[in-house]
Amino acid sequence: ALKLSGKYISNDDVKIICNFQALEKVKVLDLADNQISDDALPFIFESEWLAQMEELYLGINFLTGQGLVDIAGSNQVKLANLKTLVVSDNRLTDASVAEFMRSNNFSKLESLDVGWNEVGNETAKALGESTSFHGLKKLEMERGYIDVEALKEMVQGDLMDQLQELNLSANKLKDEGVKVLAQAPKWKALKVLRLSQNMFGDEGATSLGQSVSLSGLTHLYIGRNYLAPMGHKRFTKAKP
Repeated sequence: ALKLSGKYISNDDVKIICNFQALEKVKVLDLADNQISDDALPFIFESEWLAQMEELYLGINFLTGQGLVDIAGSNQVKLANLKTLVVSDNRLTDASVAEFMRSNNFSKLESLDVGWNEVGNETAKALGESTSFHGLKKLEMERGYIDVEALKEMVQGDLMDQLQELNLSANKLKDEGVKVLAQAPKWKALKVLRLSQNMFGDEGATSLGQSVSLSGLTHLYIGRNYLAPMGHKRFTKAKP
C-alpha cells in the first residue's frame, strides 16, 4: 500500500509515479486530497506498473469528468483487477459518471464511491441499463441530484439485485422517491441502505417499514429526515 494523500501532487507528479517500476506490487494507492485533474487519469489507468492495483483513492481532487470518459472508452486500461474506486468530492459531471457506468473495463469493481459530485439522472438511468459491473456490491452516491422518474429507471436494473450496500444520503428523494425504492421488486442482496437527509416523512418511513423487498436489510440509516413521533411508531410496528 502507498499513501500519498494531501501531498500537493499534480499531474506531472502522477506521470512520475506511474512510470516507477517499483510500484508493480502495490495493490492500494491513495492519491486523495491532491491537485490531480482529468489529464492524469489515463496515465494512472493505463500504467503497466499498476496492473496489480486493487484499491484506488482519488477523492478531493480537481477531476471534472473528461478523464473518467477517457478511461471508460479506452482499450488500453491495465487496472483489470481494480476492486475499489473512490472519486468522491470532485467536480464530476453527471454525464461523465454515466459514461463510466456504461464501460466494460471494470468488471471486477466491487466498490464505487461517486458521492459529492454532480451525479444525477443520467447516472441513474445508466445504472438501470448497466450489464458490465458484475462484481459491484457497494455503491455510494451521497449528495446527488436524482429525481423520481430517473430513480424509477434505476431500480429496474439487474445491478440492484447484486448490491449489498447502497448510499443515497442527501439526494432529496422525499416520500415519493423513498416509496419507489421500497416498492421496487429488487434488492435480493441488499444489507445496508443509507437514506439520511432525504426530506421524507411519515409516509416514506411507513413504506420502508412495510417493504417486503427490503426485508433482508441489517442496517438502515434514516436520520435527519422529517419523522414525527407517530411516523416513527408506525415504522417500528411495520418492520417485517
